[in-house]
Amino acid sequence: MPDFNVHTCHSCHTKFQQWPISRKHHCRNCGNVFCNSCANYYKSIPSLNLTRPVRVCRDCFPKLDDINNHTTIEQTTKSASPMPIQNGCRQPNGTPNGSFNANGGQKVKG
Repeated sequence: MPDFNVHTCHSCHTKFQQWPISRKHHCRNCGNVFCNSCANYYKSIPSLNLTRPVRVCRDCFPKLDDINNHTTIEQTTKSASPMPIQNGCRQPNGTPNGSFNANGGQKVKG
């Protein structure tokens, strides 16, 4: 929305005065126009390819924390190395019970 069409802050409804007395700020996440107090938060927004912190509103700030944490966990899970398969099973007394063949099947001692 163009700045000249907005006369109050989207969050607190404070009336904007003549510039430069009170500036209007766009939240880079939702695009709404806010006063400095309501949009004085900074977060990266990976989904918009904004890797450096940019100005966001107080409503979007905690939501981006949740999204960024979810993305980080998802990326960590995808990049994690698979767990190695043990070479053999052990009987209750601790002696090996067998080993696995190259196809993942267990070779039985016999």
